[in-house]
Amino acid sequence: LKTARNIIDALLRAMFRDAGRRIERNPFNDLPANWWPRLPQREPDPFTEHERDRILGFYQNNRPYWAYAFVYFRFYTGTRPSEATALKWGSVDLLSGKATFSVSRHLGEENAPKTRASRRTVSLLPNVVELLKSLLPLHVEAKDYVFTDGQGYPIDQSEFARHFQGVLRVLQIRPRPFYNTRHTYISVALTLGCNQKCIAEQTGTS
Repeated sequence: LKTARNIIDALLRAMFRDAGRRIERNPFNDLPANWWPRLPQREPDPFTEHERDRILGFYQNNRPYWAYAFVYFRFYTGTRPSEATALKWGSVDLLSGKATFSVSRHLGEENAPKTRASRRTVSLLPNVVELLKSLLPLHVEAKDYVFTDGQGYPIDQSEFARHFQGVLRVLQIRPRPFYNTRHTYISVALTLGCNQKCIAEQTGTS
């Protein structure tokens, strides 16, 4: 129920925003103030670097390689789950170490990304490039997904997130959403003194 409310909230707010950009008179401006209450926003709650390394170590030793690679990619790129699951090989340039995110995948469907800033080309860290090289099939087409499950289908991010919580329980790490791997990347980058504007552009956020 909570997830459904968040989805409806995001869709409605995007509709109001886009209506104001596309028509001369926005009818939504006639609605009373706060007629749609803003849902409380969670504060960023990243994993520590030590927790990140323990999680990755567990996946590397106890889970299929595709699962380990997916978690590793999330921790070291700061991507949203919907962006990572939608990534195709045609959007990855391993020679230049770049990846372009222009599609979001949720509930088995692909759509435009969350915001304008979400549509971006990012620089991949050398360790991420090496990881992707290890995943690159011998025969690949541009439309093939980078991250697939054991049956070759695109990863179901909701199901994967549930299993992720099981890993946290085994490791006795405080529960946090799988989405927070993104917060971890941003937090570590800030701690290392990376330029805030560059981090914002890299992760497609303000």
